[in-house]
Order: sequence, then C-alpha cells, then structure tokens
Amino acid sequence: MRRFASLNSLWSVALLGVIGLTATSPATADTIMYSLTDCFIGGGCPTSAPWGTVTVSSLSSTEVSVSLALAPNEVFNIAGGNGAGKPLLFDISGTPTVVVSGLAPQFSLVQHMMTMADGSGKWDYSIQCTDSTVCGTGTSNKVAGPINFDLTLASGISPASFVVNGKNLYFASDIGISTGGGNYARGR
Repeated sequence: MRRFASLNSLWSVALLGVIGLTATSPATADTIMYSLTDCFIGGGCPTSAPWGTVTVSSLSSTEVSVSLALAPNEVFNIAGGNGAGKPLLFDISGTPTVVVSGLAPQFSLVQHMMTMADGSGKWDYSIQCTDSTVCGTGTSNKVAGPINFDLTLASGISPASFVVNGKNLYFASDIGISTGGGNYARGR
C-alpha cells in the first residue's frame, strides 16, 4: 500500500494519511491515484477522510502530469511567519533534474534535499507558494488548489518514478484543519 503524508510542523496542524492504489499495477500504470484517507494528529481528526487526492498520469515517455486536489472545505497551510509547511513534497527515483511546466504563477518547484521538522522525513522536491499576496500565510487566504503541473525528464519519467522517502511516504502536504464556520487550525 502506498503512503501519503501531510505535514505536521511545529506550528501547524496537519494530516498524515495512507493512500490506496488504483487497481492498475504501478509498474505499468498510466495513472496512479493516491487518496488521503487516515489522520494522525494529537487529539483526533475533526473531519472524515479522504482529505485529498494526488493523481500522477503519463503524458508521454518523458512527461507526467501531477495534480493535488483537496477535498471540499480543506485548505493548504502555507509556509510563512507561522512556520507552516509546503503544499506538496515528493521524491523521484534517482533525484533527477526535472523541468516543470503548467504550474500556477504563485507556485514554484524547488529541488533540494530538505528534512521536515514534522517527522515526515527528507524530501527532494517541493512545490512552494512564492506569492504571499495570493497565498497568505498559514490558512489566512484559504488556498484550496488544486495544484496541477507537468514534469519532464529527457531520460524518461512515469507515474512509477515517484518513490517513497526514508519514512516510507510518497507525498506530503501541509493542510489546515477545519474548526467549523470557515475557520482553520494552524497550530496548537
């Protein structure tokens, strides 16, 4: 079973979930879907799963499409002054240099090895918001996505190129937790 995590940084409340695979075998799949289904935070989960879905689809032998869609009423907990995390983190086999296209202008792909303080481990790639006027910080602007982009790698890439990190997780996303009435928890 594939795993998906969302971040739980020192200043944010987040979800950690297990992802189920579609019926297609990952080695030959044109599309692999991951659904955020479980939550591991102190005090229990205030809403029911799934909280979001990551879909990775082949566009060609050298290009994949990635989409992260949150469930209705869920928002990202955007990095900023409160120490929140990233909208999406992931690893690709061999950590190649990839070219990103189709990403909304307020987001950027950063390739680096970073260790998250939340315990989700090290990650080689992240999608980050680079425009605080659009994203705000924490859950202030209620950015819900989706986040869509394409990755190109001349030597070849497929949905099976996405691999687990050292914590056996495929993806991570920092998600604010709804406290009702359009408000979200950003920290405890």
